[in-house]
Amino acid sequence: MEYLMLKQDNLFICDVCKKGFKTLKGLKSHKTQIHKIKILNKFICKECGKEFESDSNDRIYCSKHCSNKNSSRISHLKNPKMSEETKRKISKKHKGKILSEEHKQNIKISINKLNKSLSIIERKEKYGHNNNIGSKRSEKQKNNISFATKNGMKKVDMKAIHNRQEVKLNHSIAATNSIINGLFDVKSDIYKTGYFFSSINNKEFYYRSSYELRAYKQLEEKKDIIKYWKTECLRIPYIDENGQQRNTVPDILVEYKDGKKQIIECKPQWKLDKDIRTKLKIEATQKYCDKNGIVFSIWTEKELVK
Repeated sequence: MEYLMLKQDNLFICDVCKKGFKTLKGLKSHKTQIHKIKILNKFICKECGKEFESDSNDRIYCSKHCSNKNSSRISHLKNPKMSEETKRKISKKHKGKILSEEHKQNIKISINKLNKSLSIIERKEKYGHNNNIGSKRSEKQKNNISFATKNGMKKVDMKAIHNRQEVKLNHSIAATNSIINGLFDVKSDIYKTGYFFSSINNKEFYYRSSYELRAYKQLEEKKDIIKYWKTECLRIPYIDENGQQRNTVPDILVEYKDGKKQIIECKPQWKLDKDIRTKLKIEATQKYCDKNGIVFSIWTEKELVK
C-alpha cells in the first residue's frame, strides 16, 4: 500500500478521509480502527523466496508448508544422528578447511549427544558389556578397587572388601563413640526407654530398658555412700564369636565416697545363659575390671525386681 505524504507539512494522508497523521503507524492504526481496512505489509518468504502480503509485522514464511519444512530441517540439524550419505557430503564439503574453535566445540557437543542417545544394545556393541563406561567412581570405590588390586584379585569381590575386619572395627568404634557422647538416644518399640533425673549427679540420664531404670532408682537410694554414677562412659574391646574385634560399652560406672569403683551391667538372665555375644562381652568387661581394680557386678531380674 502506498501513502501520500505532503512534503510541506510532513504528514501521512489517509486516502479515504484525507486526514493527516505525523507517523505511518498512526495512519495504519486509523485505517484499521476507523475505516476497518486491513493494512497489508509485503514480505519475502525465507524458505521459497516468494513475495507475499500479510497484516502481521513479523511474518517470515508465506505458508505453513514452508514453516514446517524449515522446522524439520532445524530439528534434523539438532539431532546428531545423520545418515552415512549426509556425513560423506559434509566431510567432502569441509575437507581441507581450517575449522574455528567454536566450530570444533560444536562438533564435540554433537558427538557427545550422539553417544548419550545410543540405546543399551548399541552401547554394549560399542563398549562391550560394561554399562558403567564413563560413570564417575567415588573415593570409596577407588579405594576398594585399589585394595583388591594390591591383594591380587583379578575381579573385585565387593563382599570380601566390605567384610574386612578393619571396616567392621571402624564401624564398632563409631557406634560406641555415639553412645558415649549421648548421640544414640533412640526410642525402641521393644524396650522401655526415656530419661531419668539423678539428684546425686544433678542431671538426666537416658535408659534403654526397664532394667536400667530400676538400677538408676536403686542407686539414687544410696546417696550416703555414692559420690557419683555415670552411664555408658567406657569403651572396652573384645573379640566376638567370628574372631572380629569389636567394642562394648558397660551400662553404669559408680564411684563411692570411699574411693572404690564399680561397673554394673543390667542384663536379663536368659541373655547370660543363651546369648554367646553377651557372654563374650561379660568376659571382656570382667578382665578389664580385674586389670584396673574395679568391682564388676551383673544385675539381673533377681537384683532389680523386688
